[in-house]
Amino acid sequence: MSEATTFKLCSKCGQGVFKTAKICGHCGAPNRSKLRFLFPAILIGIGTIFIVGLNTPSKSPPQIRAPSSPADEARVLSIISDARIKYLGERNPLRRDEILKGRSTQLRPILAAGVDRWVGRLSHLNVTDSSTTVEITVGDSEATLHASVPRGSEVEQKLRDLSENQFIQFTGKFNPTGDGVIDYVDDGPYTEITKPSFSIRLDDITTE
Repeated sequence: MSEATTFKLCSKCGQGVFKTAKICGHCGAPNRSKLRFLFPAILIGIGTIFIVGLNTPSKSPPQIRAPSSPADEARVLSIISDARIKYLGERNPLRRDEILKGRSTQLRPILAAGVDRWVGRLSHLNVTDSSTTVEITVGDSEATLHASVPRGSEVEQKLRDLSENQFIQFTGKFNPTGDGVIDYVDDGPYTEITKPSFSIRLDDITTE
């Protein structure tokens, strides 16, 4: 082992002293290691980093929000919600039937105008040999829209780039039936009023 690695100069008298010695053998001055001076500085640095970290606001993950719904969609959802509340609060089957028919009367002229950039959540996709079945939930799960998209169509090509539970904007038409333009997928008045499902034709979808 060389002297350079075993000895150091005393900070007071300048004479050589063992690095491991507690005091200088020439003048009796304490033999302080450089590490003893560095240790408090290291502690201060760690403490500073910790305090800065506590005071730095954490970045919350980005929130996925649905685009704003157009006025006609908001009106449809309001009619559905109001009718549901009245229906569930009514025990007389005759008045319940009146509530269901009244809702259809209110919805018919709005739905007849079609769907123009409505907002919904792509809740389910199912592929068959001839078509892709699309299920879209609108509002706070107030209603579900069902569409059968032909294989190879432009709409189906756009669906390839989407995933379930993604928000979309869509355009199309409600499929007409004997009840004007209201085609309920599920039978039974209770299902129609609590979780209505409508059949639509999708003409276009976007994610903007």
